[in-house]
Amino acid sequence: MNFMDKISNRLMDTLIFITIIAVVFWSIIAPAKPPESIPYREYQDEMRREGQFLTVHFSVGSPTRIFVVGKEEAKIDFSKLKLTVRRLNPYPGKVLKTDRYDNYFVVNDPVDVKKDAEFEINLETNQKTETFNFKLKSKVP
Repeated sequence: MNFMDKISNRLMDTLIFITIIAVVFWSIIAPAKPPESIPYREYQDEMRREGQFLTVHFSVGSPTRIFVVGKEEAKIDFSKLKLTVRRLNPYPGKVLKTDRYDNYFVVNDPVDVKKDAEFEINLETNQKTETFNFKLKSKVP
């Protein structure tokens, strides 16, 4: 190897080493994004609430869906389950119509949920009535 080949090999090794050090250093000092800043996660609050007999998952989208799951000990008959959804905010609050499908309910509300909103979901079973509150705080301006 001649002198120029040795210098270019040494220079290439040095550049690779500096690149590796820079990547490692950047990955250490760069903070991870908090979950609420991820674009597809539009709403800040957790959309799941657990009650004594039931668990409710509130899925905001088009259309808004509500999934209801019973706890094993409760032995709930889902064919007799009655669900009432009230929109408390934005004003004026009103009771929203829901349609039942196989394993979820769809909320038929002409107002699109893009702002801060508050919902109250009442579930009536053969054993008891449970109420779940959902406050949606939109991260989208």
